[in-house]
Formats: sequence, C-alpha cells, structure tokens
Amino acid sequence: GFALYLPGAGSGSGIGSSERLTASAFSREPAINRSIHFASGSMTAKLGQPSDHYTLAAWVWLGEPSGASQRSGLIVSGPAGEKLVAHQNAEHRLRLELAAAEVGIELSQASWPAEDWNFVVLVRDGMQVRVHVNGSPQPVLQSSVESTLPTDAEYTELRLADELQGKLDEIALFPRALTDTEITQLWESSGMR
Repeated sequence: GFALYLPGAGSGSGIGSSERLTASAFSREPAINRSIHFASGSMTAKLGQPSDHYTLAAWVWLGEPSGASQRSGLIVSGPAGEKLVAHQNAEHRLRLELAAAEVGIELSQASWPAEDWNFVVLVRDGMQVRVHVNGSPQPVLQSSVESTLPTDAEYTELRLADELQGKLDEIALFPRALTDTEITQLWESSGMR
C-alpha cells in the first residue's frame, strides 16, 4: 500500500534522463529529501490526549502529467469526522474537498498543479475547521463541525492517506491550532516559494 524512499519535497522527481535529485531545505546537503508514496495504503497518527484543537500540515504530490488520471484520496480524517480529500481532475489539477461531519462538503474554487508539491494545512480550532494551501494566510476552505470528541477517549486519532495515489512528505502534527501567521512562516521557511 505504500513505497518508501522516493524523492521528497524540494528534491526533484527523479523522472527522465535529465532529472537530477538535489538536497532541499528539508534535508540539507548532501542528503536527498525522501517521502512516502501511497498506493491505497494508509497511516494513523495519534495525539496524546483528546483534543479538538490541532493542526495537520503536509506536503502533497499527486504525480507527473504523463500519468494524469482522475482520482481522489484522503489526505487526513480527524476525530470528529472532518475529512480533507485531494482530487486530481483530467487536466491534472489538484482540488481540495473539506467534508465536515453533519455540516456538508465544500470543494475548493482554486486548483493547483498536481505535479507540484503543495503545502496543505488543516486546522481544527474547536468547532471551526479551515484549510490553507502554500502558505496563504487566507483559508481556501473553511467550515464548522457540530460533533465533539468523546470525553472518555485516551487519545485523538487522525487517519492519513486512505485511497490516496500520491506522496505525502514532511507531515507535521501540532496539538494546537496554528495561527495564519505561523502557517505562512512554515511555508516561507521551506524554501519552496
């Protein structure tokens, strides 16, 4: 369900005879940044205590244009049913879908090249959920959730990459809601602008 050690964010694709892999801000010379390529596999992340305040940040890559196809896969599913889904359309563009339990589904108006690494941040701040892309302080999606976490849970569990056909890299989980300024700072420090 997944492959390890493929080129990660900022290190090139390794595709084609002239594509040279390089170090990135994530790996520093001489190391090549590496990522996980999911092929319908998945991963689970746990916060140490139940929380409806968290941030999941990850770099997402869906593939080269030569392999373009319409497909969808989960980036992350949160504890109250909030889900962030990546959709690749026939034009090889990434669009994001935010599904908040009991509230509905929203699809981003904007789209991004699926062959580029895109920095996607989902912020859960109490009953509010928002999604930022590529360091923008303005969310591309936002919604609210009506359900709360069970009070007897030992931890908060996040599910990553169900049915995703693509790479996730530099996955970071914060046990609080990051501010818009902090999200922009993470983007700027990546060297991927």
